[in-house]
Amino acid sequence: MKCYTAQEMTKRTLILVLTFIIVSMSGIPTASAFAWHHRVKEPHPTHDFGISFTFSPETICEACLETELGYGNASGNSQTPAVLTFAPNGFHNTDISLFFNAVNLSPDGVSNDTILLGNNINVIIRQRFLNFENLQITIAPTITGYLRGYSGARLGATLDVALIRNWFRFVINIAPTGATNPAPGNPSWQIINAFNVFANLAKSPISMFIGAHQMSNQTLSNSVGTEVGMIVAPWDYAQLQAGVQFLSMNQNPYQQGQIRLVVNWGRLYGKPEGTDD
Repeated sequence: MKCYTAQEMTKRTLILVLTFIIVSMSGIPTASAFAWHHRVKEPHPTHDFGISFTFSPETICEACLETELGYGNASGNSQTPAVLTFAPNGFHNTDISLFFNAVNLSPDGVSNDTILLGNNINVIIRQRFLNFENLQITIAPTITGYLRGYSGARLGATLDVALIRNWFRFVINIAPTGATNPAPGNPSWQIINAFNVFANLAKSPISMFIGAHQMSNQTLSNSVGTEVGMIVAPWDYAQLQAGVQFLSMNQNPYQQGQIRLVVNWGRLYGKPEGTDD
C-alpha cells in the first residue's frame, strides 16, 4: 500500500470534503424525503455501528437481529469485522451487540500471510435515553475481552449525541475506556472523541458522510484522523457501506479502506410489529 505524507493526506482529505459538500448540496430533498439510515415506513430499518467513526444512536426493533460483515485493509493488514446485534423483547430502546474480527490476515515479512482469529471481543449495550424529533442521546457501556496477548479487560462507555436537521445528521461520540490490567499496547486509560456529518442525496437511497476523530491515552498525547464514505440502501432492510480513513495524520500517517454489508433480519419471535397484544 502506498504511504502518504501528512501534507498529501491533508490535501486529499480536503479534496474529498469539498466533493462531499458539492455533491450533498446538488439536490435538496423535500421534507426529509430520505431520513438517514431509515425511512419512517420501513418495517425493519438498520441501525448499525458501521464503518464510520461514530455509530447510530438508534436501537433496532425489539426481538430483532441485525448482522454486519465487512472487510478492511490498512498497511497490508486485512480484517473481516463482524457485528451481531440483538434487541431483547420487552426492553424499549435497548440492544446488545457483539463485535469481533472473524479473520485477521497479516503479512509475515517473508513470503506467507499469517491468518488468525481476531484478538478481542467487544460487547456493547446500547441504551437510548432521549428520542426527540431532531435530537437523540444514547449511552453505550462497553466491555472488551482479549483472546491472547493481554490479560484482563477494558471497560468504558460511549456518549452518542445526534442532531438531525433536514437532510443532514450531525453525530458526536465521546468514548472513554480503561484497562483492568494495563500493559504496553493496552493503556490504562484512553479517550476517543469523534464527529460525523451524514447527508442524504435527493430522492435516492444514497448517503455520504465525512468525519474526524481525536484519540489520547497515557502514551499517545494526541492522534487525529479524518474519513469520507458512502452508504447505499437499495432495500428497506439492508445497506452497503464503503469508506476510507486517514488515521494518525499528525504522527505516523496511514490509510485504511473498509466495506461492510448490514442486514436487519427482522423479528425473531413474538407478534409482528404493529399488531395488538
